[in-house]
Amino acid sequence: MKVGHFLSIGPIVAETDFLATIPRNLALSFERTLNVRTHQPPLRLPSYAVSQYWHARFNKEAGSVWLRATLKQLFS
Repeated sequence: MKVGHFLSIGPIVAETDFLATIPRNLALSFERTLNVRTHQPPLRLPSYAVSQYWHARFNKEAGSVWLRATLKQLFS
């Protein structure tokens, strides 16, 4: 199954017998708010890249610069 956004995975898993491999922080959030449980995978999973995209007109906009820097720090 493919979903358009990570946040839709939690309710789907909570209402079906599906499972999902998702980032730990997101899984823990779903565990706190939905009827789901988290488990460590039985093998080491590869890392993945997180990319940011924005329109050039926002290159120097202070709020956008701050948000991009904050997200970069969170995912580094």
